[in-house]
Amino acid sequence: MVDPTTLAWIAGVFEGEGDVGVQRYYWDNGRKIEAKRPYPYIRITNTDIAILEACKPAFIGRKIMLFKRPPNDAERQGIKTRKVCYSLRADGKSATRTMRLLLPYLKGEKGIKVRQILGLEDAYQESLDLVMDVEG
Repeated sequence: MVDPTTLAWIAGVFEGEGDVGVQRYYWDNGRKIEAKRPYPYIRITNTDIAILEACKPAFIGRKIMLFKRPPNDAERQGIKTRKVCYSLRADGKSATRTMRLLLPYLKGEKGIKVRQILGLEDAYQESLDLVMDVEG
């Protein structure tokens, strides 16, 4: 279990460096594939791997990955303008678990988005439960 002080710190990093949303597609060996249903994701991107390592307790089982951005005009000409970025991301059920851990500490716009996404996920789960009750 992650202590509340650590979760509050991770939530602060997420408020400044993270993003959250619902995705309809995923990539498999370079191919864009439509998911069976939209699924949530939560991500923190940063140039400092140590910060992402410190955020991992809320992202159980997730790995830090190199975040590849498309090159800007200067970079196409061989001029280095940006640092390398890394990303810590959770998808699907892992994402909703992470969102539920961080939600009590989110105070800004990202907290509103997380509440909306969790509301959609809860409604979807309730509809599945109703179907199972009718079929069962």
